[in-house]
Amino acid sequence: MVKPAFLGQNAGMKTLILSLLFAASFTTAALATEFSVTAYPRNGAQAATEDWVATAQNLNDINASTIVITKTWKDLEPGSRIYGDLRQLAKDFNESTDAGRPVFFGFQPINTVKRELPRDLEKMAWDDPAMIARFQEFMDHLMLEGAKAPKYVSLANEADVYFEKNPKELESFLKFYEAAQAVIKRNAWPDTRIGITVTFDGLMKGRTKIVQKLLQASEIAIFTYYPVIDLKLLPIEDINSHLDMMVAAAGEKDIYLQEAGFPSSEGLGSSEARQAKFFDTFISAVRSRDRIKMANLFMLHDFTAEHCDMFTGYYGFGKAPKELKRKFRDFLCTLGLKTADGREKQAWKTVVNNLK
Repeated sequence: MVKPAFLGQNAGMKTLILSLLFAASFTTAALATEFSVTAYPRNGAQAATEDWVATAQNLNDINASTIVITKTWKDLEPGSRIYGDLRQLAKDFNESTDAGRPVFFGFQPINTVKRELPRDLEKMAWDDPAMIARFQEFMDHLMLEGAKAPKYVSLANEADVYFEKNPKELESFLKFYEAAQAVIKRNAWPDTRIGITVTFDGLMKGRTKIVQKLLQASEIAIFTYYPVIDLKLLPIEDINSHLDMMVAAAGEKDIYLQEAGFPSSEGLGSSEARQAKFFDTFISAVRSRDRIKMANLFMLHDFTAEHCDMFTGYYGFGKAPKELKRKFRDFLCTLGLKTADGREKQAWKTVVNNLK
């Protein structure tokens, strides 16, 4: 699905939340599955210090045992060899790792519906030697900042959605992925486990062959899971069969759920009570499957109206017919365990009770 694009831009706030988060005592020894939640704060881009403090406390409340950090390649290298704040990214990796909380790093040259590359690479073939060389340069610069190894890396987000629209690029991307994986293993983080993120609905909507190719190339199986097909909610009672589908598709590979979420909008036929039931059922179902090693809940707070507008346009619904646009916003903008202004939904207490 999406990443809060502004997160990490305010280094001071990010450092504050991390320092508070990592200072807290917690234990994960009894947890067979690592859980986390996407830390979108109250008030979104307008989050104040107290909002970040509350977010840090909320992550402690659920014993978040993994930190999920997602960035597009364009975020980190907007222009040719013009890098973003790699020092802050390395600091985020290191503080989490030193505190015993493994990092899941989503590095996204593809983000669901589009390429997210440095400006001069936007139209280049994936397997062009220049593309691969630039990834090597990027990794070299990140390593110069002393970045410790994340435990997991995803190299593209919800890639099956992109390749459904751009099928001729798939084989060249798989060559890029193989080369990028080798760069990471050889020169930087030999023990990091690497894959390509695909969608659960790709198994349900005719993208199965694309999903299978991406999973086959991957070292681990990484999914996003939203039981919503064509903006229609699937029955919560089907969660177990959905997870079984992902387990079957993964073959012998371990499974990592980069995102798992469910809207609370009554406009989609949901409710706060139904969202809470989803998370109660989902957490139990995940824990009963040893092959699922990590699950990140999406997300802590609803998107603000500002980010709802931005992402509605990003995903191509800005000029959609009125009813279709409404349904998409009802889905996208009610995924939080709390509202954008911080009111707790029923799902928040359900998650805390399951994970504390």
